[in-house]
Formats: sequence, structure tokens, C-alpha cells
Amino acid sequence: MTTTLPKIKLTLFQLAVLRQHYKPQQEISTQITPQEDVYGLLEELGKQKLLQAIALIPNNPQLSYEQAGIQLAILDHFHAHPEHFEFLNQKTLNTLNEAPEILYADGEKALITIDRKCYRYEKDTIFD
Repeated sequence: MTTTLPKIKLTLFQLAVLRQHYKPQQEISTQITPQEDVYGLLEELGKQKLLQAIALIPNNPQLSYEQAGIQLAILDHFHAHPEHFEFLNQKTLNTLNEAPEILYADGEKALITIDRKCYRYEKDTIFD
């Protein structure tokens, strides 16, 4: 039986960042092709989360893997605890653009964009 992989576009740098984040203890084998590596991540994460993770990794090899993958921990928390994230509609985003101090009015908060939607979260809920 032949398995057909969905078309997933990513760079080798992005693959390395994903590997570092999701399989840090696993040694990189020269016997495994990048396609097989992507398939393993696809099985582990699912297509939606894998595509979201790729979108969060800037394709900038000047960054360390840790710097490039910083938002992956936030994505993991988003999937595990969606109740910690507040969807921001366009009206709210416009208000934040006009008065960014509102973002921090009730604690240390940050924004993340997942699937072209913006969410606000408290940094303490993720990085504690």
C-alpha cells in the first residue's frame, strides 16, 4: 500500500526547527529522508497543527532554532488550552492599533496569529 503525503511546503531550516521542538531527544538519522521526517511530524501533530507550526517559523537561517521556534510553545498551549486565548475581531484590532497600551491594561499580554486569526493571551499562562 502506498501512502501519499499531502503537499506541505517548508524549508529544511523550518523542518530542523520543528524537529528540534517536537523531537529534541531523537537523533537525526541520515537514513531518513526529509519527506519521511515530515510524514512523522504529520502523524504526530496532524495536518492542521503542522501547517500552523510551519507558518509560525520565520524562514531565516540567521536565527537559532530556539529563536525561530519560540512561538511553537504558544501554539502547543493554544491547542491544549484554547480557553486561555481570546479571539480578536477586526474592530478590537483597530482599537489596539490606535491605543496599544490597552493590550497591557490588565496584565502582561501578547498577540499571536494562527490561521490568519489574531488571538490575545496572558504571557503568565504560558511561560510559568
